[in-house]
Order: sequence, then structure tokens, then C-alpha cells
Amino acid sequence: MGIGPKKMKYVRLVAKASGESMLTAAAKMKKTNEKFGVTYREYYQREFWKMSMTQQARESKKTDGNHNRRERALQNIMSQTGMSKEEILDKMRALNELGVYKVISFIYDRYEIYKMSDEEAEEFVRLLGRRQKLINSLRDDFKKIDAGTMSYDDVAEQMQEYERIMEQVVPDSLVEASAEILEPAYPGITEDKERLRKTAVDMESVRSLLKFNNTEYIMFDFVSKTLPERREFINEEERAVVLNSVNDMTQADNLDNKYVTYQYLEPYYGRDMIHISSSADYGKFKEFCDGNEEFVRKLDFDSMGRGVVPYTAEGDLLQLFKKLLDECPDGFICEGLIKAHPVIKALNPDSVNTVRLITYFDGKETHVHKCFMKIGQKGSFVDNGGAGGIFAAVNDEKGFFESNGIDEKGRRYDTHPYTGIKIEGYQLPAWDEALALGREISSMIPGFRFIGWDLTYTEDNEWIIVEGNSITQFLGQQSTRNLGAKKSLIDLVGFSGDLY
Repeated sequence: MGIGPKKMKYVRLVAKASGESMLTAAAKMKKTNEKFGVTYREYYQREFWKMSMTQQARESKKTDGNHNRRERALQNIMSQTGMSKEEILDKMRALNELGVYKVISFIYDRYEIYKMSDEEAEEFVRLLGRRQKLINSLRDDFKKIDAGTMSYDDVAEQMQEYERIMEQVVPDSLVEASAEILEPAYPGITEDKERLRKTAVDMESVRSLLKFNNTEYIMFDFVSKTLPERREFINEEERAVVLNSVNDMTQADNLDNKYVTYQYLEPYYGRDMIHISSSADYGKFKEFCDGNEEFVRKLDFDSMGRGVVPYTAEGDLLQLFKKLLDECPDGFICEGLIKAHPVIKALNPDSVNTVRLITYFDGKETHVHKCFMKIGQKGSFVDNGGAGGIFAAVNDEKGFFESNGIDEKGRRYDTHPYTGIKIEGYQLPAWDEALALGREISSMIPGFRFIGWDLTYTEDNEWIIVEGNSITQFLGQQSTRNLGAKKSLIDLVGFSGDLY
């Protein structure tokens, strides 16, 4: 097979775990390695054989992110101390031999353990070990609270100890780094050092114990919320656990590969779409351009608006085709440009602006769950939160905005900063038709019952699909309403498993 002994070890493990032949396992592992850069060891450890191509693309980014995070941490420590990578790893190994807490490069850098003497570092790691024991104990107790056999009063003492430890372990550098994240949501906080430190430590505490990231902490306004209120919200990890219980993620390509979704639901898109995979597709591209003077290029597996670029079909089409293929050698999608209805366009003329219509098909009927609107900012072609987009809660029954706007920096908007449109109370057109579309398509994607549809209303007076989302996020649903959606989601889908 031309595979070295180290790789062959993982091929054997994957073949045994998956039930595939070694030849099939090796071929799949090689393909994933070449396409996404995932090592054979990572393929085995993260069980890539269970994933669709879409999931592999998503998970490979996490793997790459972990690699980059580790390397960034090591590079920073080396620049700060003058130590070599081997010396740093030796110090971390010595700390890990204590057997009280697993120190990785990210932690060694984040908490500036490299600045401590050997004795101080050992004491600090013991403190982290105690923190981890508290985290494990508290999470077990949270399950009992949810089951009604304990109360939050019963964990008050543990929480106080946990918070004392967090105050001890968070360095000033981490507080200073948090200032840029917190300032947009809490203007003036950088000038109040005591308030800044208290909030930064709390944000780090929430990240470690409740697994809410910094964006969630800010958008959910956790500064003003108690522990019980915070736990009413659902984080990204919990959301994935719940949605994976009702959606078959091995079939994620049916939704996350945009062209596959289009093939299932073409009549509901209201525009042309083609997939380009090689130079042999030029004829297809030219025919498409003949009917679409303006179009949008998208990547097969990307999300959050990444890779979405508008083009005009003019000039030398062959040169344009070659340029697109050079930029996207793994293939791309071309789709006709959506022309929004004036009511949609008025929100922000530079972007399409879409409703995230969330549907759950229980096998008999379709339920609509906490919809929200995504509105782009001036100069942005996409409306996603990561691109500065503004979210507003949409009333599920009537289709009007029942909140003001919020962006991913936690800034609230009564009016759109570019168009001046008042957000709360804004009425979407023909909402009954949007609901009818959602209900009609909610059961049409094999393997999926809970789907986040991005829809928009066009100048032809019809609601159309922009795209579907297999693991729709809950930032917009919860932040716009300033209410947690954990219980409503669990009750809706009948989830009874373990979130932790």
C-alpha cells in the first residue's frame, strides 16, 4: 500500500473499529489526509470513518485549529522566555508527572505558567487540579439539580471555592486581552480596572465550567445573569448533542453540501445553480452565464458566509472560469443572484438578508422554533453574524421582529446603523407563505428532522430557500430574546440523554 509502519498501525485500528477491509480503510484515510490534512492518528482518534464529507471538513478545521493553537502557544512561550521547544515540553512533562492535572501548551501559555519557578508551577498545577475536581463535581451536581434531587443552595459552597480559585489563576494578561472583547458590549469597562477584572475572570470561569465561549458570554449578557439563569441557555456543545439525537449526521452532506441540497429541493430555490469540479465543466459554466448575468460563487462545504463572492458574467468568460477554478481547485458552486423584495432590501440593500426559519418534523407534523432575522451591515454582501450581521427575533406566528437587533460583539441596535430602519416591530411580508414553505420542505431531506432554513422574499413576491443548515446555531435564537432555549429545545425533540 506504500504506507509506513506508523500509519499502518492506525489503518489496522480503523479497519477493526469500522469493520472495513484494510484496503478500504487505507484508501479513505489517504483521501481525508490529502483533502483536509487530517493525520492517520487523528482520523482514528476522532473517528473520521463515521463522518460524512461535510463533517470531515468541519472537524478538520477544529483539528487544524488545535494544531495552530498549540503552535502559537509554543511560539509565544519561546519568544517570552528564550527557551527551546524541547525545553518547554520537558517542563510540561515534569508537571504532568505530578498526576494532578494535564498541562497542555495552551494552558501553559494562557495562565503564564512559564513565568513561574518550578515550585510555583507545581503549586499552580495542583490548584488547577483542584479546580478540575470542582468542575467535575459541580457538573454531576447540576444533573441532580435538573432532576430535582438537589438545589443550587447545595452547591453554593463549591461555587464559592471555584470562583476563588479562578480569581487566583487568571493572570492580568488575560484580563487585558479580554478588554477588546468586552468593550463593545460594555462601553467604558476598560477604564474601570476592577470591573474589567471581575468580568474577565467571570467570563473565563463560565468558559471553564459551563463551556460557553466568549461570544456566547457577551451575546447572552451573562454579566447580569445568575447561575440558574445561565444554565437555561444552551451552548454549542450541548446543542450538537441534542441535534445529533434527532438528525443523522452521517448524512450531513444532504444539507451542508449546498449543491446536494439544491438537487433535493430545486423547485424551491427560485434560481439556477450549477456545480463546477474541473476544466471539463466550462460548457456548463458558459450556458449558466448566458442565463445569469450576475451570479454568486460559493464553496462546497464552507459556512458563515465564508467563500461567498458575487460576480458579473461579462468579458472573457473562459478567463473568468479559469480564475474561479484556480481559486477553488476542489470545486465550487455558481448560483443565480437573488433579487430581494423591497421590504427585505430596505433593511440593508448591500446584503440579501435572510430569515432563519427553524423547523422540527416529529414524524407527523412540523413545529417552528424561535426564528430570527439576519440583517447585513453596510458594504457586506452576506448577513452572517461573523461578518458583522445583526440578528433580530422573529415572532413565529406573525412574522414581525419582536426584539431590537444584536450583533456578535453584543452591541444592541434600535435602528439599523446604515438604513435607519427601526428594527423592533418590523413586519416581514407574506409570513404565512414563509411558514407554509418551511412546513412543506421540513421532511424532504433524508436523515434530518431539525433544520435551520435560511429563506428570503424576492422581488417576484415569493419566499425561496437560500440554504439549509444541519446543526443550526442558537446564538441568534437566544441572544435576541435574552432568554435561554435549552428547555424548550429539549422538550420539543424529547431529548432524554446526557448533555455533559
